[in-house]
Amino acid sequence: MYQKSQMGIKILSKCFSGLAAMLILFSVQAQTKVFDKIIATDGSGDYVSIATAINMYSNSRKVFFIKNGTYNEKIFIDAIKTNIRLIGESVSGVIITYNDYAGKSSFSSSTADSYTVRVEGNGFYAENITFQNTATQAQAVAIYTKADTIAFKNCRFYGYQDTHYADNGRQYFLNCETRGDVDFIFGNAAAMYDKSTIISRNRKGGYVTAPSTTSLTSAKQGGGTDYHGIVIKNSILRAESGLADNSCYLGRPWDTNAASVFLNCKIGSHIKPEGWSVWTTDPLAQGYNNYTTAFFAEFNNTDSTGNPVNIAQRVSWSKQLTTGDTALYNIHNYFLGWNPTLKTSALPAPLNVHIQNDSLKWNTVAGVRGYAILRNDSVIGFSTTTGFSIAGKLTQNYRVKSVNPYGALSAASLAVSTNIRVIDETSIKGQIYSSNDVLYVPENEKTEIYNITGALVKTIYFGRNISLSVIPKGIYIVRVTYKNGNILIRKILK
Repeated sequence: MYQKSQMGIKILSKCFSGLAAMLILFSVQAQTKVFDKIIATDGSGDYVSIATAINMYSNSRKVFFIKNGTYNEKIFIDAIKTNIRLIGESVSGVIITYNDYAGKSSFSSSTADSYTVRVEGNGFYAENITFQNTATQAQAVAIYTKADTIAFKNCRFYGYQDTHYADNGRQYFLNCETRGDVDFIFGNAAAMYDKSTIISRNRKGGYVTAPSTTSLTSAKQGGGTDYHGIVIKNSILRAESGLADNSCYLGRPWDTNAASVFLNCKIGSHIKPEGWSVWTTDPLAQGYNNYTTAFFAEFNNTDSTGNPVNIAQRVSWSKQLTTGDTALYNIHNYFLGWNPTLKTSALPAPLNVHIQNDSLKWNTVAGVRGYAILRNDSVIGFSTTTGFSIAGKLTQNYRVKSVNPYGALSAASLAVSTNIRVIDETSIKGQIYSSNDVLYVPENEKTEIYNITGALVKTIYFGRNISLSVIPKGIYIVRVTYKNGNILIRKILK
């Protein structure tokens, strides 16, 4: 847990009291560099525009925190700007939006130019951001991903036709939501949606995927070729309210050697029983025969109620995979050794968050880049240490999030309020102690005993003399809560 340093606390208290007015604003200039730069529409950060921040990219300016706000801009991240990370405060609060479509102007004459955000820099990572294209007239891309080893977590992609253009490279999408109607996840990339939600919009019937000629392939054991196309696994496919049953296909082949695979998904009744479609229904039109080289497959899918999906009417050229076939679709195999979970795996939330002498304190989390501090669920600052000044703040709730080396945020810690204070070490000396397997504490409402890792071992209500006989020997943290809300914390050795 933590150890108190009374001298250090007194020094910090004096420093922060002299800067209280400045700290009320939580100036980002005073923050340590958990994130290289802060972007905020209200002017409280380093930039008000995401595009401007990215234009200032350098090796020391590529990890950005984006505060809640609507950013109406068209953003291009070119190939020389690698390993950029955009971390949003919240997915519902950070919205990047634009209205563009193919043919709108000479600058957006094609589908590829109609994007709201276009990523070409390898190693990109985004979290907690909504990417949106509001145009409905024609092809209108919300996110165009043309890069390798990129990942998105807790993001939303909102559009209509051609919402997500996945063009080349290995691309991973975890716990994301994508909305569209026609070909709204399309391209030739090795793109994997995992634990995500795919929503067909109530505008017209359409196609969930439209894979093109697969850019990444590997040799099958025993001969043949594996096509690493669009994979949607452990996900939910559903319709917006009002969209009729049997309105949409799982996919159609944009070009030859296209691949689209659905594994362990829950599929709504808006999907047609035949599953997949040809590119065009005109047998004489170019592209009609694309289906003859397509690899369209599924495994262990269910309907919206959890029953095995009815495959009796699936098109004859689609495939039902066996358990053995699915080995290709684990992350390591599909991405040929690249592991995106290094970016997306959050660290544990900080433990033992408490208030002491006008500062927020918590336990160290191993491997952090730093910590994000939330007041009433809004991010108000960052710290590379396990403390943050909250001088002058009354009746506020605070939480802390860990930040992993890639910028990904953990879940929030338990909340602590400025109504609850930790009493100074000098005032509790001798009030909490153990002797002969008995813990002695002052009159209280609740006593909690934690082991050195922060795990709760025992909770006792209103107890004064607490037996420790069943607790193994070791170092423990005792947290005693008074009826008035004050808290005593003491380390004991059993």
